[in-house]
Amino acid sequence: MSNSTAWQLTGAAIVLDQYIVMANIGIYPRELEAPQRLALDVRLELGNHWSAQNDDISTVVDYDFIRQEIDGLVASRHFNLQETLVEAIVGVCMDQPAVTACTVRSSKLDIYENCRAVGIEVSACRSESKA
Repeated sequence: MSNSTAWQLTGAAIVLDQYIVMANIGIYPRELEAPQRLALDVRLELGNHWSAQNDDISTVVDYDFIRQEIDGLVASRHFNLQETLVEAIVGVCMDQPAVTACTVRSSKLDIYENCRAVGIEVSACRSESKA
């Protein structure tokens, strides 16, 4: 990709939008009876060090890892709280060296008849190193 002197890349983000999973989650008796549908949204900020050099996947964050990690976490156990699952997803995302910040939202889709969803959104960013 050519880069003109008239513009420069200032950042990029990977977005996973409305990834639907079936999760064992919740604390109420009705929630313990069967897995629930969750919609997960993930945004990974890559900062200004991002560049798709030579159109090569090895030079960027491969977004397939997000789905694989989420699937593994969801299958690994029962989560009482959406907050716990979301924090675990944030953790695996922030383990990626190129990720400077992330936001994860979890929404239970089938809880209330008069509400599209109920959920939690959590954001994290890298701490500034102080030498």
